[in-house]
Amino acid sequence: MEKIIEKVKNDTSGYILKTDFDKYKTRALSTEQKPIIENITFNIKDLEILREKSEEKLYRQISSNKIEELLKDPQINSWVETGKNLHEVKQFVNFAETRCQ
Repeated sequence: MEKIIEKVKNDTSGYILKTDFDKYKTRALSTEQKPIIENITFNIKDLEILREKSEEKLYRQISSNKIEELLKDPQINSWVETGKNLHEVKQFVNFAETRCQ
């Protein structure tokens, strides 16, 4: 970690925002129509795998039968909401010792 800190301290040019950052930020946040981004090709295998897995997740149809169960049964819905609220800031489920997702 100290190596990284020293590297940044010795040459901050790559880490400090340039003076024209505001110009780019303003352009990026504007509501005017942006140009269409053409297809991007990946040459690095890991990025291609990431793209494929991301597309799988993004275009997947979501099954809503569990949500329908919550809508039909107020007690289960209340139980789920209570559990969600109890675990919102935790990393592990209290009674199961599994990671919260």
